[in-house]
Amino acid sequence: MSDLIFGGVEGGGTHSKVILVDGTGKVLCKDEYGFSTSHYLVGMDTCQSRLYEMVQKAKAKCGLLPDVPLTGLGLSLSGCEQVETNEEIKKGLKEKYPDLSDCCEVVSDTVGSIVTVNPSGGIVLISGTGSNSLLLNPDGSTNRCGGWGWVLGDEGSAYWLAHKAVKRILEDEDNFCERTHDTTILKDIILNHFQIKDRFGILDHAYTKFDKAFFADVARKIAEGASLQNDPLCKELFCHTGFQLGRHLLALSKSIHPDLLNQDGGLHVVCVGQMWKSWELLKKGFIEGLKTKDGDLCVPEFTLLCLKTSLALGAAYLGAKVAGHVLPMDTGANASTFYHHSSNATKLGLIVNGGGPNSGLLKKSKGNSSSGDAALIRG
Repeated sequence: MSDLIFGGVEGGGTHSKVILVDGTGKVLCKDEYGFSTSHYLVGMDTCQSRLYEMVQKAKAKCGLLPDVPLTGLGLSLSGCEQVETNEEIKKGLKEKYPDLSDCCEVVSDTVGSIVTVNPSGGIVLISGTGSNSLLLNPDGSTNRCGGWGWVLGDEGSAYWLAHKAVKRILEDEDNFCERTHDTTILKDIILNHFQIKDRFGILDHAYTKFDKAFFADVARKIAEGASLQNDPLCKELFCHTGFQLGRHLLALSKSIHPDLLNQDGGLHVVCVGQMWKSWELLKKGFIEGLKTKDGDLCVPEFTLLCLKTSLALGAAYLGAKVAGHVLPMDTGANASTFYHHSSNATKLGLIVNGGGPNSGLLKKSKGNSSSGDAALIRG
């Protein structure tokens, strides 16, 4: 099976990764590029040409002939939520670049994340600059919540938190809302991040000079205010953010296949994005967000996991599948657990794994407080 070569691509809004494996699952090469392959951001033609460029360079790196197609190629790309769009990408690649691959599968980056950990299904919950979530069931059915972007959604993301923080300061200074916490630390964080003298300076950054990534990056400094300065308002903002992430899972809970709930560790949730590095700040709100109207958790047992490898590997699995081959994959080595919750264990008075910095996801940074409240969001 070593003569079978499969490729996988992780295509994001700011970077893209490619991996080639043989039929035994052995990784032949992997590479990363600092450009987007999202058709929404760069256009369909540029998206397709960049995908071709990445795979062809990977072929050359492995000593493969450039005009010999891969056996199968999986593309897990940001923005590929609709069947029609995915078919357009496949058709364009086949017509323009017939030497790329014999067959191709195109899915969203959310699907690739789940398959990398468990091809049978699960949930991915993304909390980075933006937010999104997807449920993939063992029968192939899917359901989603979020992913509508910063104008219409992004609840529970870094941008959402940053927007709420700025609004809190504006409302406080306008005397629009009753003050619940002192705003001094949060105000200093915002003024210093945006390099402005007063609240009116934020208008340029919100409108004429708006940069979503830069705006959202203030969340990293709010995490410092919460963990290093123990600021109640910064902590509250992260708690509210965690609540929104929990509501994503609540929204999907009614569609979850029983097999996903009954596996070891309960429901497996793949957590993607920089915000999860501040899990200890998100945790209380997240658990609250999982509660139904009756006060019970929508999922009695769940395990939160972070990827240890690129979702391009899951994309390669899908590329092999569309070619009629089951790619051997050690899914247990592709992710690590950072939190496990069991309602039954809690009722029995047993210890529920709290995850935290030792999980491999929340790594304590140099100079972090000894309290271990939370690791900081990395930019």
